[in-house]
Amino acid sequence: NSNCSLMWANQDLPDSATAVQTVLNEAGLKAVNGNRADAYGEHWGNSDNSVSYFAAMTTDFYLSATVSDLNDADELAEVVSKSYQLLTTLKITLPANVGYLDIMFIKGSDTKHFRAMISQLRPLIEAGNSDDKLLAAGGLS
Repeated sequence: NSNCSLMWANQDLPDSATAVQTVLNEAGLKAVNGNRADAYGEHWGNSDNSVSYFAAMTTDFYLSATVSDLNDADELAEVVSKSYQLLTTLKITLPANVGYLDIMFIKGSDTKHFRAMISQLRPLIEAGNSDDKLLAAGGLS
């Protein structure tokens, strides 16, 4: 019978981020950068404040994409769709199921932020929904 605590935590996954950048480059998405990948989960702590282990719940991906027009729904949705396709076919071992796809769209000094769970995007993309519905799922409308 020991005391333990749980704390939400993120754990950086530099090897996964490198793998994502490789597949983005191989797919010809040179304007999209796989900035970061991390595992989101819980640190299990001991009564002495040391961490026993990390329990990953999701693997989240953070991308940035330079675009020609932040208001071009077709262009933004194409980046989302292609990124989704690549992330769901990665040939690497992840610590947990894919979670969020987070994309910062950049045009000069202006930005728009897209963030959605991969599981939310799957039915939209597979059903061929409109660009507007896909972008709305990530907070862009």
